[in-house]
Amino acid sequence: MGRTRLISVISVFIAAFVLVGLVQAQKRDIPIFKIPPEVTDNLGKTREMLMQVQDSMATKVHDLETMLKTYKETCEGDTQDRGCAELLNQVKQQYLQVLKTLEKEMPKIKSTISQTADQLGKTLKAKTRYKSVKDLYENVSKKNALPPIRGPLSKKLNEIVSLMRKSRGGRDVSPLELSLQTQADLIASADAMNYLEAEITRQRLFVETVVSFGDLSPMIGSVMASVSEIFDYDIEAGEVPVPDVGVDAGGAAGWD
Repeated sequence: MGRTRLISVISVFIAAFVLVGLVQAQKRDIPIFKIPPEVTDNLGKTREMLMQVQDSMATKVHDLETMLKTYKETCEGDTQDRGCAELLNQVKQQYLQVLKTLEKEMPKIKSTISQTADQLGKTLKAKTRYKSVKDLYENVSKKNALPPIRGPLSKKLNEIVSLMRKSRGGRDVSPLELSLQTQADLIASADAMNYLEAEITRQRLFVETVVSFGDLSPMIGSVMASVSEIFDYDIEAGEVPVPDVGVDAGGAAGWD
């Protein structure tokens, strides 16, 4: 009888050990994660900064858009007209103003986005104990539980901060998936900023020498395609390839 009881005790112990192991394995696969208030607050400050820059540039971007539309409607195919030549010069000067404003604001925007990505990346690593946040993102994103949040970063952060605050109240939002998606968006935006910075520097040297709208249009399009990744602007300046930026670009702060 004593032997039977001993076997039963050992069996219960083994079963308990296996159960604990399964629970721990599940925790390692899907870590329990709560968004610290300071992360949400920092994202909110990043959103406010982006909105301030976006609003301060709005008039210049709107004026550029109006000039581009006017030129396309009145001067396409009639580039030798004196009035069209003057209008093209106005477009170039207005575009230079946009480039100069972007160049002035670029260090502040890059620094804020990089610092926010770095803080969130460190928080994710510390809370989940994952060596690679990128690997964790790939594992969690396979479930596709979170609807995609579309639009430029300035617009996305409005919805992201709202969802993060709801997740504190126990709403049906995955804090981990939301944080990982936010990290991916920040890194994609940081990559867009790197491309934008290099392109602005290059274009400022050549815009003044451009003599045709056919040459200028793709230049404007390449910059504004990247700007639209950050700010809520939508300028159609011509068919241009969109720069390849995203979560696989690598090298951004806070990812690996």
